[in-house]
Amino acid sequence: MEIGKGDQTSEETVKRTYDFYELLGKEPIVLQKEALGFIANRLSLALYREAVDLVTRGICTVEDVDKAVCFGPGLRYALMGPNLTYHLAADRKGFRV
Repeated sequence: MEIGKGDQTSEETVKRTYDFYELLGKEPIVLQKEALGFIANRLSLALYREAVDLVTRGICTVEDVDKAVCFGPGLRYALMGPNLTYHLAADRKGFRV
């Protein structure tokens, strides 16, 4: 659940809205600024664009893409987002996220 706020939206209203959606069992996100589209939809579309490119260039089949996502990042993303995934996988001696 994404919560957008306008110039005249009070912090109290944002907090009450956040608490309400949490009470319903949702995972609310407060947007820091207005943007076109929802975060999850935009991320899904980016993955889908790449999947279409791989298939149309003959690199793999549709089935291969689905298998790669299900048994690759799909498993990790069910538990944590991409930032935490790459942070935990980073080489602590050299590479910093």
